[in-house]
Amino acid sequence: MRLIKLALLAVTMAASMAANAYTVNNTNGGDGYVSGSFPSFTLVGGNNGNGNNFTTYSETMSTDGQMSFSWSYGTNDWDYTWDPAGYFVNSNFISLMPASSGSVSLALTTNDLFGWYVYTVDGSVGSGFLNVAAEFTPSTQVPEPASIALLGLGLAGVAFARRKKQQ
Repeated sequence: MRLIKLALLAVTMAASMAANAYTVNNTNGGDGYVSGSFPSFTLVGGNNGNGNNFTTYSETMSTDGQMSFSWSYGTNDWDYTWDPAGYFVNSNFISLMPASSGSVSLALTTNDLFGWYVYTVDGSVGSGFLNVAAEFTPSTQVPEPASIALLGLGLAGVAFARRKKQQ
């Protein structure tokens, strides 16, 4: 019984560590939003007349690791200069423009604020949108919750068989 409790505790801890806490923010009253969620999502910039707005989708990293992502960009505005997009680490904003697609890989450290953005210059005519497919690989691999659950079930089975044999 003790082994089962330990296995369940390990599964719960691993699941909470694996949970993502990405949040959407609009800096100047824009109506930008995210469709989907990490690791595959679309970040859409504002289009409600509030220009000079950053729509961001970001998280403070809980561990060191490697962020890799593929992206594609489009806009319903005249061109990318009205709704440019990119990513940022802490307060360093890196534009992905003028390309329309690509891939990026970079190392992140614990407590880095990392995310993606669409900057709305005019807030009218149409939104810019950034499609992202990302993967974060921690420097020290955390076991998947399913693997821990299987290990826990195996240990519980061994304990049950041993107890049965002793009786």
